[in-house]
Amino acid sequence: MPPLSVAGAVARAKLSNLQLELAKHNTLAEAQIRALQNQLSAITFPVQILPLEITSQIFRVYHATAESRGDVARLDSSPMPLTRVCRLWRKIAFSMTELWSDVELDVGQGVPEMYGSMLSDWLNRSKHRLISLTLLDGFGAHSDTHWDAPIDMDDFGSILRQFASRIRTLKLIFLSPPELEKISAWTVDFPSLEETTIIPAEGIESPSWVLGLFGNTPSLRSVKVSDMWTPNLNISWCSLTRAAFDYVGLASPLGLSDLVHGLAQIPVLKQCSLVIRLKSDAQEPDRIVEPFRHVTVEDLSVSIKGDGHDLDRFFSAFTFPSLHTLRIRSQTELNPTTLPAFLARSNPPLERLTLDDATTSCLDLFCRFSRIEELTLHHPNRWVMCHFFGSMRRNSDLNYFPALRRLEFGCELQCDRQGSSRELLFDEALEIVGPAIRMRRAFESAQGTQRVQALRINYRLDGAAVLSCPEDQLAVLRELKQLGMDIYAGTHTGSII
Repeated sequence: MPPLSVAGAVARAKLSNLQLELAKHNTLAEAQIRALQNQLSAITFPVQILPLEITSQIFRVYHATAESRGDVARLDSSPMPLTRVCRLWRKIAFSMTELWSDVELDVGQGVPEMYGSMLSDWLNRSKHRLISLTLLDGFGAHSDTHWDAPIDMDDFGSILRQFASRIRTLKLIFLSPPELEKISAWTVDFPSLEETTIIPAEGIESPSWVLGLFGNTPSLRSVKVSDMWTPNLNISWCSLTRAAFDYVGLASPLGLSDLVHGLAQIPVLKQCSLVIRLKSDAQEPDRIVEPFRHVTVEDLSVSIKGDGHDLDRFFSAFTFPSLHTLRIRSQTELNPTTLPAFLARSNPPLERLTLDDATTSCLDLFCRFSRIEELTLHHPNRWVMCHFFGSMRRNSDLNYFPALRRLEFGCELQCDRQGSSRELLFDEALEIVGPAIRMRRAFESAQGTQRVQALRINYRLDGAAVLSCPEDQLAVLRELKQLGMDIYAGTHTGSII
C-alpha cells in the first residue's frame, strides 16, 4: 500500500474512534442533564405548594393589617405589593375581589397622569363586590410619594359614577368646603350606600350650605358627622339606625331643644353617640316641658363639654326605655336627683355600663340593676376603687352588681419629680382587687354560679413611666388566672400578669 494511503487510513480510524468517544460522552452528559432537570422539577418553594385557601387567608391578613391599603396612587399600598412577588401570587391577588374593594385617595398628594385608568382597573378587579371609598386630604402626610398633577374632582366624579351603584361605605375626611362643594355637584346616586362619615377640615355652620350628595341613598343606615350641622346634609334621617354627632369643634353650641327635635327625626335609631356643647338655659328659645321618649335607642354614648349642669339638663330632657348600653363620658358629677329620676323614668334593661370619673353615689345607684354584665370605669380615684371592691367583698348575698361578668378599669401612670413611676389611680387599691374578686367568686360558687369571668386593667403611661407592680400584689390575680379567669393588666403592648 502506498504511504499516503496508509496515513489516510490511520487518520480515518482515529477520527472514527474520537467520534465514538464523543458520542459516549454526549449520551452520558444528556443523561446527567435529564437527571438534574428531574431533580429541579421536584424542588418547589413553599410559596408554590401552599394550598390556595391558605395563601388567600395570608393575603387577607396582610391586607387587613397593612399600613396603607387601597391607595391607588401608591405602589406600596396593599394589595399591590402582593402582585410583585411572583406570577402565581399576582394571579391569586388579582382573583381575590375583596382585596380590590377598598379605595383610599389622599387628594393632598396629587395623582399620577394615568390615575383614571388605574382607578378603573382597580375597581374592575372587585367584580360585583360592594366598595368602600375614602376621600381625605392629609396633605400627603400618609405617603412619601407626591405627584405633580392635582386631582380633578370633576374627572374623579365621572369615573365614580360607573361604580356608584356598588359603593357601600363613603368617608369624606378633612376635605375643605370648596372640595366638598365640588363633590356635592357630582349628582351621583348611591343605591347601595349603607354607611357614611363626614369630617370636614373646618367647621361648617352656614345654614344655606348643603352637601347635596345623599339625595338617593335608600340603604343608608349609619351616619357619623363632625363639625357640621345636620341641616347641611340632605340625608333621609328617618331610616337611620346608627348615628354619631360631634359638634364640639363648632363655634356655636347646640340648643337642647334642637337636639331633642333632631333625635325625634330618627325614629328607628338604635345606636347613638353624642359629643356636644349645649347652649345655656338663657340662650334657649324653647323650654322642654316633658322629656322626649325615644323607644328604640339601645346603645347611648354621651359626652357633654362645658357647663357642669349640662349633663343634668340632657338626662332631664330624655327617656330611653330600651337602653342596653350606656356610656357617660363626661367628667362631671351629676345632680343627685337627675340621674335617679332618669333611670326611674326609663327603667332600662341595662347590660353594659361605662362611666368616666364615677362617684361612689353613682356606682351605688347602678349597682342594683340586675342585668348589668359589663362594667367599665375610666379614671376612678382611689376612694371609688376601695369603695367598689369593698362593697363587692362584703356583699355575700351577691346583690352588688349581681349579674357582673366582665370588669374593666382605665388607669394612668406618670413619673414623679425623681423620675420613678408613680401610679395615680391604682397603687393603693390594687392589693384589694384580687382578694375581693376571689371572695366574690367564692360567694358565687357557694350559690352554684360563676359569673365574674374577666378583669381587664388598662394602663396609660406617660413618656417616661414604666409599668411595674410588687409581686405580692399580683399573686392572687395570677392564681385566679390559673383557675381559668380571663385577666389582663397592662398597656397596649402587653400584660404584666
